[in-house]
Amino acid sequence: MIARVLRERASGATLQAIADGLNADDVPTAQGGASWKPGTIAALLRRAAA
Repeated sequence: MIARVLRERASGATLQAIADGLNADDVPTAQGGASWKPGTIAALLRRAAA
């Protein structure tokens, strides 16, 4: 899932578009939330960069 987010972001997808795609594909959230949100994607990207 992280690879997907990184790949989509590198291709220019917005945080909202990535979140919408993950929600549409019923991908479970990283923290067990109800749905993906742009802020969740941003936090995931920050953790991946660290």
